[in-house]
Amino acid sequence: MIGALQRWVTRPGLPVIAWPLLLATVLSGNAGARDYSEQREPCLARDELKRPFFGDLHVHTRYSLDASTQGTRTTPDQAYRFARGEALGIQPWTDGGKAQRSLQLSRPLDFAMVSDHAELIGEVYMCNTPGADGHDSWQCLLYRHWPRGAYYLFNYMASMQASHLGLCGADDRLCRQAAFLPWLDMQQAAERHYDRSGDCGFTTLVGYEWTGVQSSSGGNLHRNVVFRNDKVTQLPVSFIDAPEAEQLWRSLDLGCNGAGEGCESLVIPHNSNLSAGYMFRTRLDDGESMDAQYASLRQRFEPLLEIMQHKGASECYFKAGVTEDELCAFEQLPKDNIAGFSNEPRPDTGFVRGVLTDGMAMAESLGVNPFQYGVIASTDTHLGTPGAADEDRFLGHGGAGVPAGDEVPRGLPDLLKYNPGGLAVLWAEENSRDALFDAMRRKEAYATSGPRIVS
Repeated sequence: MIGALQRWVTRPGLPVIAWPLLLATVLSGNAGARDYSEQREPCLARDELKRPFFGDLHVHTRYSLDASTQGTRTTPDQAYRFARGEALGIQPWTDGGKAQRSLQLSRPLDFAMVSDHAELIGEVYMCNTPGADGHDSWQCLLYRHWPRGAYYLFNYMASMQASHLGLCGADDRLCRQAAFLPWLDMQQAAERHYDRSGDCGFTTLVGYEWTGVQSSSGGNLHRNVVFRNDKVTQLPVSFIDAPEAEQLWRSLDLGCNGAGEGCESLVIPHNSNLSAGYMFRTRLDDGESMDAQYASLRQRFEPLLEIMQHKGASECYFKAGVTEDELCAFEQLPKDNIAGFSNEPRPDTGFVRGVLTDGMAMAESLGVNPFQYGVIASTDTHLGTPGAADEDRFLGHGGAGVPAGDEVPRGLPDLLKYNPGGLAVLWAEENSRDALFDAMRRKEAYATSGPRIVS
């Protein structure tokens, strides 16, 4: 190849200086090619100086309890199709199963990740699948005939780490078996839509949500787990299995990152405005002081945090007449927790500016900063609509909001205090899983409230 290039650039009429310049360009391009952690073609569009890619890392489909009990029927496959630009039918539905509304992105995403709740994923599948073990249990009858009641009952039992409401059999075997099927579907959908060609037009990431709650305060401790490639844990690690964040990290270390089989994961805490101050406490869950070992583990697993989504923004606290930065009022919610308790937010209830300051202070004493975060945003959509952050197209996102079944009004299947959410932006050389995952590890990321801001 080099000989052919030399003959071409030294032909009559071409300046001799072109040869060394062209050769340097070719060689530097080869040097920039990367090794991938899974089988795929090299990306043709690669920029060593990096560029921004826009996506959504917080997406719920029919496999999440809260989404499914609000009438969401979107599959992971449909969610990825929506992210790539296809129109999607959403609730309410006719008796014949036809969607009465639809939504479409004004511009496709570069990447997306379905992140259904790990908790109760088997039970949701059982209750929605005729013929499955447990489908005719009283719990599933309640789920199908009074979904809102089932939402609260199932969630309560999961938050108490209870034994799956009694429909799972000895050692929860039936529910664990049922969980394999939606988890496999999530992986297969991600594989179908991951562009492994040299075009690198769209990237999917495999992941899920660990849905922890601090029981006394109703504080949201939710986190999304993101895998580098198609090598993942056998089942998602849930809050029932690992009821503390440290247990989640150690389970991932044992079953993925430290297993030596090419599996690698990281964890992204949800927006912390509803955490009642528990997401980023400077003490451990048992009240003991944080030590350097814990801080290092947290720093290793959690390089990023979610600073905004449809349930509000977490950057900074605002109160009229008290704080000076009026921009902190952007999408601030009136409560500090996800359980609905009436406690108002305070400067110390999880706002990111304060968290980053706490981390720098802890680095002085521990030698490690546990809160050295980069930031992203996402939607937390419960309609299976990744990237639907446009104000002029907003139909709600569901989740903790208003039920959205066959009686949803013409307005939003959501609470009016919520918003369309935002986008995650990753600064990477190319649009591949490895490049995007490395960008997350490097904290080369930022958040927007929807616009594709590049400079």
